[in-house]
Amino acid sequence: MKAVVAATDELLASIAARAETPDTLEDYLRNHLVAFREAASEAKVGTEIENAARSLSRFCTEHMDWNSDLFRQCAELIRRARLAN
Repeated sequence: MKAVVAATDELLASIAARAETPDTLEDYLRNHLVAFREAASEAKVGTEIENAARSLSRFCTEHMDWNSDLFRQCAELIRRARLAN
């Protein structure tokens, strides 16, 4: 799970500047990524990670352009978390 946490940190760093603007996609994504990161680093059972992945997936699917690089990065992060689970 350390690789998933590291990948989440990288994605958080890449959106950090844009996430400082309130009510932007990146601002909301940051909130979801922080929760996802906490679940990935502190999970005791696989269902905690699956629930966090499901929540992040729902946000990305509902609010992001599916053809964007940011969406693809999130999808890859979710995939990695589920595989590591």
